[in-house]
Amino acid sequence: MTILVFILLLIVSFLVLLYFLRPSVTETAVQQHLESIEENRAVEGDGTTILRRQALSATPGWTNSFAICRGPRTWRGSSGRPGKTLL
Repeated sequence: MTILVFILLLIVSFLVLLYFLRPSVTETAVQQHLESIEENRAVEGDGTTILRRQALSATPGWTNSFAICRGPRTWRGSSGRPGKTLL
């Protein structure tokens, strides 16, 4: 019986929270207005930008992520001696 009362109280609490936390008419109107502004300001996919692209390496593509490394890294084992060299 106690568990049923707890579950009922839990459900009623969530329903009350849902009722009081729903967006008001003003909040809904502001959200719709912001979405319409965002749609109007959307840029066509013409590819123009004011940003300058800087290549990290002479090889384009996914290899640019390797150019960020400043050199090989050495993995030290449990003995403290250098082990494998990692890029």
